[in-house]
Amino acid sequence: MSYLEISLIIGLIVMTCVAARHVWMINNLRLNIGHLQGLTGDLQRLIDTKCEHIKEIEKKNKMSDDVLEILNDLKKGGALLEVTRVDKNDIFFHNGGLYR
Repeated sequence: MSYLEISLIIGLIVMTCVAARHVWMINNLRLNIGHLQGLTGDLQRLIDTKCEHIKEIEKKNKMSDDVLEILNDLKKGGALLEVTRVDKNDIFFHNGGLYR
């Protein structure tokens, strides 16, 4: 064998190893992408759940702010006209305003 043939065979072996490594890396990236897509879906569901919880807390906070506003107004001499209970929600009619 001549030096040219030996160098071509060595070059072919090196290129085969490099190509095999690239194929292995691509397969690992595909697996990682699939795993990340699954995690993204899980995270999106978690974010949606937390957003719903935040909205519920904001509703309760709004209700509490309204009740505190009425109580503060009562301390200043305001008049409480009517308190009714509908669907387990307290509704206050105070100085023409409706508060929950």
